[in-house]
Amino acid sequence: MAYDSGRGRTVLFGGYNGSQLGDTWEWDGSAWTQVFTAASPAGRSSGAIAYDATTRRVVSFGGSFGWPNGLDDTWHYDGANWYLAPPTGPLPPPQFLQRMIGVPSLGGVLVHGAYGDGWTTLNETWLYTAPAVAARFAPFGAGCAGTAGVPALAAAAGQLPWLGSSFTVDFTNLPAAPGPVFACIGLSRTQWGALPLPYPLAGFGMPGCSALVDPAATTLRTSSGGFADWSFGIPSLLPLEGVQFFVQGVVFDAGANAANFVVTNAGDGTVGSR
Repeated sequence: MAYDSGRGRTVLFGGYNGSQLGDTWEWDGSAWTQVFTAASPAGRSSGAIAYDATTRRVVSFGGSFGWPNGLDDTWHYDGANWYLAPPTGPLPPPQFLQRMIGVPSLGGVLVHGAYGDGWTTLNETWLYTAPAVAARFAPFGAGCAGTAGVPALAAAAGQLPWLGSSFTVDFTNLPAAPGPVFACIGLSRTQWGALPLPYPLAGFGMPGCSALVDPAATTLRTSSGGFADWSFGIPSLLPLEGVQFFVQGVVFDAGANAANFVVTNAGDGTVGSR
């Protein structure tokens, strides 16, 4: 059992009532609620969990699936699901009845062993730090000129795509009159279906313009005073860590060309954890 100070919940996992359990429960100060997750550690008892303030997740390590056999798997719980953390270096030996505590000053959790397979006495201390991925966002490519110049795309000042946060993209150099801006996001900058990227848009009445990203999803924004922005939340979900994404804007610009649309440069982002 561990207290998740980031969400204000006490998390309970597993245990023993004649057999090893693999259920997850949360206590909010007044009631227990069972949480059903898509994935979960296997049933176990005598394991250890602790809250890691660095990643804002509960970390589970080890336990027993039947004495005197220990486990050595590491799982993260974010309040919605459990995620198996792949090993990135040496592992403590399989163990149970160990103790674990989060130590923010060390950037992770400490584990002190108790018993290994066959009731072997352990006396080892290990520090676990979740592998961090740095968030990044960088512009690439070029937009095409409209009536107000070349529209531009960039991350808002001080913004990076971190897990569990909101990320904002700014669109500038837009026409002064309010108009639609389509914010496109995708997972490729080399292929748009069967089309290679960059893909010239002259055939669509937009000479000098190119599609730079695969527009897997599009959001409509409205410009004002030559400016628009787009904010979206990034859930604190471990599978999103390290995901690379690409964004580009398509801007309505009456009279700029036959299509009345121009495009911005594009941005290349990576979702990071901290």
